[in-house]
Amino acid sequence: MDAIFFNLASRYFWIVCLVVNLINAVIFKVRSQSHIRQDPSLASGYTTLIQGFLICSSLPWLAMGFGIMVGNVPTIWYFLYPGTGNPYVVAWWVVYWLTISFVSQWIVLRGGAEMMVKYPGFLRGNSKNPRTIKLTWLLMLAGTAAFTIIMFNQAPPAEPSYFNPS
Repeated sequence: MDAIFFNLASRYFWIVCLVVNLINAVIFKVRSQSHIRQDPSLASGYTTLIQGFLICSSLPWLAMGFGIMVGNVPTIWYFLYPGTGNPYVVAWWVVYWLTISFVSQWIVLRGGAEMMVKYPGFLRGNSKNPRTIKLTWLLMLAGTAAFTIIMFNQAPPAEPSYFNPS
């Protein structure tokens, strides 16, 4: 039973992530309602934030699902080894970094941090300082870049059991 669950989770984890994104969007919507009741002019901004969140957070998981379902990538574990050159795995990393680049530009250069301050409840902690949001994002970005460098420079293991589910 454990092997069946592990194999299913290894193949369909991307669907779980999409469901979590939808749940988070609903949570953001619920959190926004009290603020919208106080100031109805905030409604369109919250809608923009929630739609942007859904699109940006779902693109990498949709790309992963496409690679698994159409591109014959057997499991999610293959995405941890982009150095293998699998075109669907590399495409996932490209989508991932294009999404991160877009979000980074929005947060740091296009008023995204300021928008998140203006619309409380979207972020946990409700930061009142755009500089704090930008700094936090840049620190997370540095960690993500370091992780990516490691991923691209490691050799995949010699076909471990999770690489080829039975």
